[in-house]
Amino acid sequence: MKCILPFILLTGCIMCMYGERSTRRKLSVPAETQAAQAGLDTITGAMTDSVLLSGYDKPLRSRKETFFATNNTSDTIETLALTLTYLDAQRRQLHRSHVHVNATIPPGQTRNLAIPTWDSQQSFYYILSEVPARATQAATFDVIISVDTLFTTLKTITK
Repeated sequence: MKCILPFILLTGCIMCMYGERSTRRKLSVPAETQAAQAGLDTITGAMTDSVLLSGYDKPLRSRKETFFATNNTSDTIETLALTLTYLDAQRRQLHRSHVHVNATIPPGQTRNLAIPTWDSQQSFYYILSEVPARATQAATFDVIISVDTLFTTLKTITK
């Protein structure tokens, strides 16, 4: 008994010294804050002419959605904030998501972008994608993509 008591006290003291871990893992900084820290400027509002989105595709059983983004501005785009609205054949909303896509797109150039799919069960395919062999087991969807915000590189002015 006399040998066990000091061991228990010593163990208790060691546990009190270390305490609970107060740092948290897997924290992320919002894209807006990252943009501000990285020296980026933001463009918000109606940007129908600033970025052209085309070539959307999401085949059946795919884990990602792909599309092309063409930069029609005079600045290099670093990040796009997009809203994607997914519709079924009767134009009812299936899902809606907001994503930030990191992509360096110089003025006048086009990049192929990919984002994780909203279709976690991989049972939908885009209405203009190739019709899969098992199309009777799958449903089609349409998508509307709107650009919410552009994050562009700040220009430095020299005299």
